[in-house]
Amino acid sequence: MAVTQNYLQGRNIHSQVASQFYRIFTRKYIHPSERYIAVPGWDTFTSAFLVSKNYGQTWQVAPMSPGPNEPNGDNVPSYEDVMSFTVVNDQGFLQTKHSLYTSSKPFEDPRILPGGPGIPYTLEDGTVQTVEPSAPGWAWGMVYMTKLGLSHSTSQFKTNWQDLPDHLPEVKNYQGWDHMRCDMDAGKVAKKL
Repeated sequence: MAVTQNYLQGRNIHSQVASQFYRIFTRKYIHPSERYIAVPGWDTFTSAFLVSKNYGQTWQVAPMSPGPNEPNGDNVPSYEDVMSFTVVNDQGFLQTKHSLYTSSKPFEDPRILPGGPGIPYTLEDGTVQTVEPSAPGWAWGMVYMTKLGLSHSTSQFKTNWQDLPDHLPEVKNYQGWDHMRCDMDAGKVAKKL
């Protein structure tokens, strides 16, 4: 699947994100970011997104967060509830009928980088814990969760998870696709007659 083709032109990067049996995401898809590329699958939210944080050079799996994101306690939405997926300013937003899933802002909290002091926080019983640089949790852009899911995660103490929007950010002057496309001939070599 060459959904990244339009982002990678001029960088001489060619990626095959998925091969056989991939089904395109059929909901609204807006993706003006170039460095952070996220590819949702059709009806695969129980697994994850495929993401690249380096213009498509390498790819990783970004899961939905564990814990309650949905009103019924599930960690993922049903595909019927998904309305759109948008990536803007290197941050992903999955809009459902009743929730906004986001990835973190595109940077790491300096307190959890190697040599950092860590992030202290206090449990309900008064016990002080620390998110240590040796076990910082998810890197930026590598997990999607709602504000409800975030409230049950130590990621809530990281600066790149603070002040997240309650609504999908507006994308201005976007000239790209608004839905994924499937080009069955992409990547094929033309036969010489």
